[in-house]
Amino acid sequence: MRCPVAGVVALSLTLAVVLLIAPPGRVAAQGATWTPLGLQRANLFALIADPASPGMLYAGGAYREGAPTSTLYSNFFRSSDSGNTWQRAILDQDVGAVLALAVAPPAQPTLLYATGPFGVSVSRDRGTTWLTATELNSGHQMLVDPEVASSLYLAAPDAVYMSPDAATTWRRLTVAPKPCDFRTLAFASATPRALYAGGGCGVFESQDRGTTWQQLAAAPTNVVTLTADPADPMRIYAGSVDPPPIGGLWQSGDGGRSWERLEAGKRVDVVLIDPRDPRTIFVAGSGPTDVLWSRDRGATWSPLGDRAPSHGIVALVVMGDRLVAAGYGGVWQMAIPAAAGSMPMLPGTGAGGCHDLQCPGFPAQRAGGEGDCSGRYDR
Repeated sequence: MRCPVAGVVALSLTLAVVLLIAPPGRVAAQGATWTPLGLQRANLFALIADPASPGMLYAGGAYREGAPTSTLYSNFFRSSDSGNTWQRAILDQDVGAVLALAVAPPAQPTLLYATGPFGVSVSRDRGTTWLTATELNSGHQMLVDPEVASSLYLAAPDAVYMSPDAATTWRRLTVAPKPCDFRTLAFASATPRALYAGGGCGVFESQDRGTTWQQLAAAPTNVVTLTADPADPMRIYAGSVDPPPIGGLWQSGDGGRSWERLEAGKRVDVVLIDPRDPRTIFVAGSGPTDVLWSRDRGATWSPLGDRAPSHGIVALVVMGDRLVAAGYGGVWQMAIPAAAGSMPMLPGTGAGGCHDLQCPGFPAQRAGGEGDCSGRYDR
């Protein structure tokens, strides 16, 4: 049964350049220090890299002038130079934050999706203009089929939805017998591709791109992130926000039939596998947690950097030899140590937080000029 399509409205965006915010008095020491990359007035909920355009980053969130209840200023951000400068835009003045983004595979490189309180919007020119395509409520995550660019999946609180035509029409997938607050989706790395969905009820698997599903009984519950190993189609990682000792990072090496908990912190919201080496894994959590990394598929872990750059890391991206993080208070970067011997073995104090920085004024249309870049607002 297809959901009705709302009136398609073209949203033309005015993009303005946001200058790099340079932090005073912070010097990287052997790649062990996080440095801001800008957008320090934004609360970000999504950050993705464009696989067809090296150096292109897209971020979604909310940027406001002044207090948290003031006018939304922008909710979509784009960088073509690996985060050194940013363009900002707004999909709609009244819709709130962009909560998730997805980019099509390189075969259709300009296709970009965004979701938030407005439903799902589509851009066919890398975010310059947008169409609000549906009246679906917002979802937690979107996933594009790696082999079919127009096929899109949405993990939502009430269900998982699938669109075969680039978000024009949707059908609700029967994944679980009851609402599960689905938070995350992942495709396995081999063909035929298994599709996984995770949420409050646990982890579910489909071998036919969402037509039929089975629950993986041994999987953790309250799963908020699923990540498939690009080199091993049977290996999948799940991040759970259950209380200790159940929550944290879990790994399956047999396609979800059995699971083991890895010692990667009490809560894991973000899991990233280094595309250059699938043995290297980065994890982060919301709240006062470190960014951790492992070079041996999770057997051993160490904190990465001097402290977590934010109390709420929502996304990690590898850009060349750098790790880029986004969260409440902007975007940060760190050089990834080149050898295991340079891995910073630092105390896990969990003392993350915002940097108290002053930043150059934004472009002329922004009132207020220079100001404090450290403001953080709740979702």
